Amino acid sequence: MRTVDEVQIALVEHLKADVALVALLSTSSQIKETQWQGAEFTYPAVRVENDVLPSIDGCSPDGVEITIYVLSETKTSKQCSLITAEIAKLLHCKTFTGTNTVKFLSVKVTRIPYPKQQEGQSIWQSPVQVTAQVF
Repeated sequence: MRTVDEVQIALVEHLKADVALVALLSTSSQIKETQWQGAEFTYPAVRVENDVLPSIDGCSPDGVEITIYVLSETKTSKQCSLITAEIAKLLHCKTFTGTNTVKFLSVKVTRIPYPKQQEGQSIWQSPVQVTAQVF
């Protein structure tokens, strides 16, 4: 069984390795886990969280539910939409292995909502939802 941390590390590393995605963000350091607590928060940003659904028999691949939050502080939703689209292209119907040997199978982007502004703020947010199986 894979741990939540193993899956999250592999996914964050996979996103950071994508040149097109990093170009939209200006630096790969803007891709982090959702629970990251730092002194500075720079936009645009990508935050990753996931849940592991262990296989019942302990031998099959584990299920994973992933939410990737795209955040932007621009006047329009365009930047947020572009980043979201790049993440969907990078992941949907792909198989990949993280540097920590977590293998992602049957990766499916299941929902890409239109970016919305957070109430009372000028921050656009779009949560990309993904399911996968991991070994």
